[in-house]
Amino acid sequence: PSLDENTRRQLSLNLGGGACKWEPPEYEVPTNVAFYKTLIAGFPSCDKRMTFTQMEALTGWPARDEWDFVYYGVTNHPFIKSN
Repeated sequence: PSLDENTRRQLSLNLGGGACKWEPPEYEVPTNVAFYKTLIAGFPSCDKRMTFTQMEALTGWPARDEWDFVYYGVTNHPFIKSN
């Protein structure tokens, strides 16, 4: 991430008058970036999905469920949800 205002990712686009536009995360995760991995773990129904949605919004990078690794293979996703 950059501290330069012109290149810093915004969490949302301010449309003025209290309105904003949501921006999705960057779905293609680069393989050449060494991310620190964050495991979001907890009991069922304890808002893990809300937590990783917020992580995506704050960073612009997508999260992945551990289940996805079994079926889609290992990826470089920085956030992993687990039970």
